[in-house]
Amino acid sequence: MSLESEYNEAVANAKDTFQTWKKVSISQRVRFMLKYQELLKQNSDDICKEITREHGKSLIDAAGDVFRGYEVVEHACSF
Repeated sequence: MSLESEYNEAVANAKDTFQTWKKVSISQRVRFMLKYQELLKQNSDDICKEITREHGKSLIDAAGDVFRGYEVVEHACSF
């Protein structure tokens, strides 16, 4: 699969998924995002190792990426 076709598939999937997601109440969305944040925290060591393996970053840099992910979730939940 080419990068362009992979990209197009991801965009099409996101458009389809949004049709369901837009019907989910804000409070339920926040619960989903907070669960996601909890899973990030529980699996941060493994996520950092994967970031290091895939992108060649140091574990400290990878941990910074994961932390910024927590912050993104917090921002998304601040309605």
